[in-house]
Amino acid sequence: MSFWTRLLKREKTKTKAESEGPPQEDLSEPKVRYEKIPSALDFGWYWSENKEELQMAKIAEKDRATHLYVIGATGTGKTKFLEFLIQQDIEKGNGFGVIDPHGDLIEDIKGFLACYYDDPRDEKKISERVVLIEPTDPDFSATFNPLDKLSNVSAAEQANELVSAFKKIWADSWGVRMEDLMRNSLIALGEAGLTLAELAQFLTRRAFRETVLEKVNHPIATEYFQRFNALTDRGQVTWIEPVMNKINAFFSDERIRQMFSHPKSSFNLREIMDHRKILLIKLDKGKLKGSADLLGSLLMAKVQMAAFSRSDVFQNKRTPFYLYIDEFQNFASESFSVILSEARKYGLSLIMAHQTLAQISTELKSLILGNAGIQVYFRLNRQDAQLLAKEGFGYSGFEVKRMSSLRPIFWSLAEEWERRIEDLQNLSPRHCYVKHKIEGGIIPLRTVDIEPAWKVLGMSEEKYSEFLRDVPFGMKYLLPRRKLDALSKERQRLVTEKVEARREKEKKPTPVSSKILLDEVKVKRKETVFPKEEKAQILEGVGGQQHRYLQTLIKKTAEEKGYRAIIEKPTPDGLGKVDVGLERNGKRIACEISLTSTNEQELSNIEKCLKADYDEVILCSPEKKTLKKVKKLTTQKLKESDLKKLLFFQPEELFFYLEKEAAGEASKEERVKGYKVKVQFQPVAEAEKKTKREAVAQVIVQALRRLKKGK
Repeated sequence: MSFWTRLLKREKTKTKAESEGPPQEDLSEPKVRYEKIPSALDFGWYWSENKEELQMAKIAEKDRATHLYVIGATGTGKTKFLEFLIQQDIEKGNGFGVIDPHGDLIEDIKGFLACYYDDPRDEKKISERVVLIEPTDPDFSATFNPLDKLSNVSAAEQANELVSAFKKIWADSWGVRMEDLMRNSLIALGEAGLTLAELAQFLTRRAFRETVLEKVNHPIATEYFQRFNALTDRGQVTWIEPVMNKINAFFSDERIRQMFSHPKSSFNLREIMDHRKILLIKLDKGKLKGSADLLGSLLMAKVQMAAFSRSDVFQNKRTPFYLYIDEFQNFASESFSVILSEARKYGLSLIMAHQTLAQISTELKSLILGNAGIQVYFRLNRQDAQLLAKEGFGYSGFEVKRMSSLRPIFWSLAEEWERRIEDLQNLSPRHCYVKHKIEGGIIPLRTVDIEPAWKVLGMSEEKYSEFLRDVPFGMKYLLPRRKLDALSKERQRLVTEKVEARREKEKKPTPVSSKILLDEVKVKRKETVFPKEEKAQILEGVGGQQHRYLQTLIKKTAEEKGYRAIIEKPTPDGLGKVDVGLERNGKRIACEISLTSTNEQELSNIEKCLKADYDEVILCSPEKKTLKKVKKLTTQKLKESDLKKLLFFQPEELFFYLEKEAAGEASKEERVKGYKVKVQFQPVAEAEKKTKREAVAQVIVQALRRLKKGK
C-alpha cells in the first residue's frame, strides 16, 4: 500500500469533518465521497449542499500551468496545504522544486520521500532523483556556480539576470555605477570560467584582473575594464568599495564560500527540469541570516534561465516542472514578473506562498492577481481582505438576508462586501477559499490532515530522526566539505601563482592604450576570438570569416544595449534571412552586412527586408564608398516611404547609434529573450565619444585585415 493510499485512508475514516461554512462542527460522520480522477490534483474537502456530503475538490493538472498563489497569515495552514500538493507530485512522479527559507518544509518532504522510497533498492533513486541544496549541512554540500554557461543564454543575458538578483537584495546601496561594474565583472568572470567567489580578487588585484581579461572576448566588457584600469588604485577603490562591502559579507560565511568555490555546479538545473527530478533548497534563514535571501535569489535566477533555455525544444515536448516558493517575496527580483507572464510557455509553473500583500510591490501584486489562475486565501488581515474580497467574490444581488412576511430581504452591495471581508478575516486554521479564475467560481475548503512521516512509518520521533540521517538524499550531487575546503585553497594558490608570474613577466607596468582593445579582436585562421559557447552561432552565419566576425560583433554589442539579437534571422514572411535581426520594445531592425556583394545585390537584400515589414533596415559596411554607392542606388529605385526606413553605417557608427537609441530609454525596462533587462547609460562627452569611435574603428579595420590575410 503506497504512502498516499495510507494517508488518504486515514483521512477518509475520520469520525468528524470540519469545513468552512456548512457542515458545522456538530455534524458527525458525514458522507464522504472520493473519486480518483486521472490528470487531476486534489485540493481539499468541500461540502456539497446538493448531495449533503463531503467531496474532494480537484483541479485539472493542465490548469497548474497558470500558476498557483497562496496567501494567509502565519499559522493558518499554508505549509500543510503545500505539503499535501507535494505529496501528490511525489506519488505521480512529477518534477518539482521547493525553495524553503525556514527549513521545516524541506524536513517534512524528506520524510515523505523516505516513506515513498521505503524499499532498500530505492537508495539509488533517492540519491540520483533528489537534488538537495542545504548550505548548513556540516559535512556535505552541493556546489553552485551561478556563472555556469547555459545553452541558448548569452553571457550578457546571464549577467543581466544575476545583476537583477543582486539589485533585489542590495537595493539600499544600489546605483548605476555599481550595476555597471557588477554586470561587466560577471561577464568577464563567466567567460574566463571563474566563480563568484573570485569577484573580490578580480576587483582588487590588478595583476589578477589583467590575467582574467586575457580570456575575455566580450567587446563591451573589455572596453569597460580598459577605462577602469586607466584609473589610479585610489580611484578604483571608490568604484569597488560598495561591492566589496557586500560581497565580503556574503562570503564571510565559510559554508557559503565553499559552496561557491567550485567552477562547476554539481547539479544541472536544465537536467532537473527535463528529467522530472526533485530540487530541494533548504535555506534555513535562522542560521544563514541575510545570506539566505541572496542565495535564494541567485538560485531563482538560474532556475528562470534554465527554464527559458528550453526554447530549443518544441513547446509540447517541454516537461512540466512545478516550483514551490515559500515566502516568495524574499526572492522576487525585477524579472519575477517575466516568469509570471511567460514561464508557462517553457513548462515552468509556480506555486507562490506568503503572508500579506504588503510584502510585495504594487506592480507585482497586480501581476500576480492578474496572472495566477488558481488563488487560495487563508485567514487575512483587514486590508488584504478588502482587496481580495473584490478579487475573489462577485455580487449577485440575490443573496437573501432574511425573509419578511411579504418578500425576501436581500443584502445590499455594501453589506455583502462587508460580509465577504469578514469571511476572509475570520477563517479558522486549515480552512480557505479557492478561486479558480480559469473555470470561474470560488469555493470554501478544508485542507486535508497530514500524518507525520514518523507515525506513518511506525517509529518514535528519535528513531525516525536517526533513520532520516541515513537516507542518501541527493548524495550523487554532494561533495565532502573537507574536499571543498582543499579545492578552495588550491584555487587560491593558483591565483597567487598566476599573479606572481605576471608580475615577473611584466617588469615595467604597461600603460593603458588602444593595444588592449586591439588584442581583444585578434583572430587567427585556426583559433577564433569568440567564446566557446558562441562558436556554433558564428558558424551559423554565411559568408567568409570577415562577414561572420561582423555578425557576431553586432550581435554581442546589441545584446549589451538591451536588444534581442539573432544571426541569420528568418524574415517574418519566411522568404529569406537577414544577417542580424534586432528587436527591442517591439521595434524590429534588420542589419545587412556588405563586404563583397555588388550594389545590385545589396539593393535586393534591402528590398527583401522592406518587404518583410521591418521598422528599420541598416546596411553596414566598413567601406564608406560602398555605402555611398548603395545609398545613391536606393534613392533611384525605392519610393520615399521606404527610404525613410533606411540607415547606412560603418560598424563603429552602428554601435554608437545603438548606444544612442538605448540611452534615450535609459530608465526603461525591456524584455530580451524572455528576460526583463534594465539598461542604464551615463552620458559621454563629445571628445571622449570621438576618441572612442576612432579606437573602435581602428580595432575593426585591423581585425578585418587579419581575417582577410588569414593570419
